[in-house]
Amino acid sequence: PTPEAAYQPSLKAQESAASLSSPTSACAPIGTALTRGSKMSSDRRLPPAKALNLEPGAPPMVKAMRYDLLVLIGVTLSLCTGCIAPESIEVERGENPPIHMSFEAPTLDRSEDGGATFNLKQHLSEGPSLVLWVGAGCSGCHDWTELIRATMDEGGFNSTNISVVSVHRWALFETTEDVMETFADDTNTSYYTPWTVVVPEVDTPTYEFETGVDTGYPLYEAYGNPSTPTLQLIDESGAIVWQSKTYWANETVLEEALLFFD
Repeated sequence: PTPEAAYQPSLKAQESAASLSSPTSACAPIGTALTRGSKMSSDRRLPPAKALNLEPGAPPMVKAMRYDLLVLIGVTLSLCTGCIAPESIEVERGENPPIHMSFEAPTLDRSEDGGATFNLKQHLSEGPSLVLWVGAGCSGCHDWTELIRATMDEGGFNSTNISVVSVHRWALFETTEDVMETFADDTNTSYYTPWTVVVPEVDTPTYEFETGVDTGYPLYEAYGNPSTPTLQLIDESGAIVWQSKTYWANETVLEEALLFFD
């Protein structure tokens, strides 16, 4: 089987995992019940003190029982105010992800990564970015990493303001340690990565570029569930303007990306 075939089943598994990552709440049944209960209590006012036998002449035992009941109700409501049915907190999303997006995720936190957290919108303020979706066990990703690094060393990026960012694609199957061992070892002359490497989670959210509102799409789905390797050129407004799924590194394809804005 081809290297692509080795990773293609992961796409199906990834989509299945995404369906399991929707927000859930252990308090959902309680929250639903409280929602209904709250509506009832708003429609029916509490009975007056006389009906509860709380008037001064009521027997002390009855008064104590009624007060205990009221205290119990109050405590229950205060403890469960944070329990909301999942459907009431689900983020609404459009039929398709927005064209202009951003996201924020951890990096390998090396000096090459420019910080422990990567924010796409902030990164794009310095120019477009060529995103390389990678997997630790993806031979094509190793090949592309080597070509891009060699092109940088030879000055191929000197005439452009395009930066490169590698984003780990297979958070469900590979660990951050796997990525670190593969791309962060500077003694590895084949696919050491001297640029930012981002290691998101499966459920890392994406945001509308201008407003910062959650799109409702997790990162992988928002960017098309890319196979690895995939190259995506993202312009300064957060839009994907060019893409290549060429498995083995190709100088002509890389040159096409670097000359896209010329």
